[in-house]
Amino acid sequence: MANATGFQKRIAQLSTSESAEYVVDTYMEDAGTYLTDLGVFLMEILDTNDPNRDTLARVSTIADYTEFGTDRITAVANNQRFYRSSAASVVYDSIEVALAAAQMIEGNVNTLVTDFETYLTDFDTSAIAGPPAQYEALSWPMTTDTEKERLVAEYTAAKQNRIDQEAVVATKTIECQTLATELSLLEDQLTAFNAMVDAANGLTSSISTVQPKLKTSLDASSTFHGKAQAATTAYQADEANSRLLQAQVSAQGSSYATGETFEIQGGTFTTKATGRVTRQSGGAVEEVEITVHGVYSDISAIPNPVLTENASASGNNALTLTPEWATIIDSEATNSYPLSKAGGTMDGDLVTHTAALGDGYGAYSELAIAADVATTAETNIVNQRDSAETERDTTKNESETCANELANEQTTLDEYEIIEDQKKDALLTYCPDFDTDSV
Repeated sequence: MANATGFQKRIAQLSTSESAEYVVDTYMEDAGTYLTDLGVFLMEILDTNDPNRDTLARVSTIADYTEFGTDRITAVANNQRFYRSSAASVVYDSIEVALAAAQMIEGNVNTLVTDFETYLTDFDTSAIAGPPAQYEALSWPMTTDTEKERLVAEYTAAKQNRIDQEAVVATKTIECQTLATELSLLEDQLTAFNAMVDAANGLTSSISTVQPKLKTSLDASSTFHGKAQAATTAYQADEANSRLLQAQVSAQGSSYATGETFEIQGGTFTTKATGRVTRQSGGAVEEVEITVHGVYSDISAIPNPVLTENASASGNNALTLTPEWATIIDSEATNSYPLSKAGGTMDGDLVTHTAALGDGYGAYSELAIAADVATTAETNIVNQRDSAETERDTTKNESETCANELANEQTTLDEYEIIEDQKKDALLTYCPDFDTDSV
């Protein structure tokens, strides 16, 4: 058995009006085993004097092979409007229509050839010249193995495409859900970092406000403004009385013991200043603490360094101190201590003390250190916040991209489901009893 063969060419060109037009040009080369000749195109004669105006009416049928010949001149002579041709060229204005027509021509030629095959192989033509043909037993619906196999193969492929695409959508869904979870966590983390940045900024701002005020208060001619709180001390300066705030060791003396007490010599006082040895090495004093700051109306006669006299133990009375005096009038509480020896808070020029044994200048130094630490901490937190923000933005972009990709994959899945349903319907229409779950 030899197949019928032909050729088809599709051409895009410009018309005389400069608009696009599309030409489908088809011709037959070999009639094969079943066609009786190559005249598969039924042409309509529009103008008997102009063959170029002839147009394709349709692809011929078996009946057309019987009714119409292949010679145009003979058709014109017999007043026939149609004749069969081995070639047809048709011009279309739309590319979509042209493509559909090309496919239809190809399909209809195939139908013609298979119809001829059926006609010549399935019909007993001997009855035309001899005795009637014998009846053949028939059953419906009719199926052919070749057609059934084609439909099963198409449905199986469509079903597998749908299954594979479902796996793609499931994987992409998990990916998008993971990114959404990560994005939510990063949003929470960024919110926390922003709160930390605000807190750190508030801390550094507060320190930068308090620190200069404390320094100003400590350095202002040893005059302090304060207010007593609970059993602690605050003083108001009125330039009348003085107290010994603190003292540094000048001459170490000898034979002193830790905890040994001493008195400050000289000056006019109502209460004499006293102190104690807090650290010594081999009897030589290294550090002292002023325990009673005294109340002096005149300190002009007290030398610098000041002299001390033992109040207890075995020191040789050779200890001398470099003093720090403050001019202070009045204490609003008993067991008073100078402001530079008190810890506390400051509001404007008012210092409220909550501890009596701290060192005001030491507190200032600690505050300076705290300011540096707070600034460094704020910088670190801001850097972490910025890094978290960058990571959040990256994850957000990835999440949005994933969502778009998922939408596209879902659209593809929807299309595959439609194709599968169509192939299933075609298979069941041809083979109603076919078990589609078996493939």
